[in-house]
Amino acid sequence: MNRPYTDRAKKAIKLAAKMSKQMHHSYIGTEHLLLGLIKEGQGVASCVLTSNGVTAEKLMEIMEELVAPATDVMISENPGNSPRVNTVLEISDEIAEKTDSAEIGTEHI
Repeated sequence: MNRPYTDRAKKAIKLAAKMSKQMHHSYIGTEHLLLGLIKEGQGVASCVLTSNGVTAEKLMEIMEELVAPATDVMISENPGNSPRVNTVLEISDEIAEKTDSAEIGTEHI
């Protein structure tokens, strides 16, 4: 296991980390990963989410209401993944394997 990620999947994961930092969260959660998948803009996940009415703006509104408030809190320079994100990424690898994919794409995440 431990397949490489496609460029789009890598971009989505990087965007998740960037959004976590921008929102002053001290971790990268599944909500950030979902936001990264939407903001990536071209992968299968982004297309499916946006075609079903999921927007980055609406997701960010919900996150601001339900997660931690975006205030000036001290965060680490490189927030770490939550256990759930790690689980999602592990399962993504398993799904890629089951579908005979050489790489993990946004559709697997």
